[in-house]
Amino acid sequence: MLRMNPTASDEEILALATEQQRTIITEDKDFGELIFLHQLPHHSVIRLVGMTVADKVNAVFDLIDNYADAMERGCLITVTATRVRIRP
Repeated sequence: MLRMNPTASDEEILALATEQQRTIITEDKDFGELIFLHQLPHHSVIRLVGMTVADKVNAVFDLIDNYADAMERGCLITVTATRVRIRP
């Protein structure tokens, strides 16, 4: 697990994750804006929305088990309690 300076900008986080081919797990929708509106390079981003901590943990394990290929392809994955949305 990579820990960054808590004052790092979203752009810095995205750039480092891309360089190191790491997946960002976040609640922040700004990463989607950086990827789709600003066309910044990225590896993969998982956004967990409106879930309890326990549900988030379970969702990440489910993603690893069932959606590893999408994570490896560099998709933006948005997860809610009832849905998984994958955008290339």
